[in-house]
Amino acid sequence: MLSSQIRITNNRNQPRDKSRLIKYFAAYILTHVKSNKKYIGSTSHLKKRIQKHQYTLKNNEHANKELQKLYNDDPEIKLSFWIT
Repeated sequence: MLSSQIRITNNRNQPRDKSRLIKYFAAYILTHVKSNKKYIGSTSHLKKRIQKHQYTLKNNEHANKELQKLYNDDPEIKLSFWIT
């Protein structure tokens, strides 16, 4: 099992290493850094799922309204994932 962490932010100047997010089954946690609230999910295609989270959060369309509100207040979100 592989475990790793990256940060998802709205800051365009911050580098993101998406090359590690390949097509594997994974469990993941999105943690809103400021509040330490967590969103837990799983997927069979981690890269695609994280891209969808990024897109919906940036466009104010995320299905989880609490996570969306937290992101709107402070967009720093940490991603932890485990690939099985």
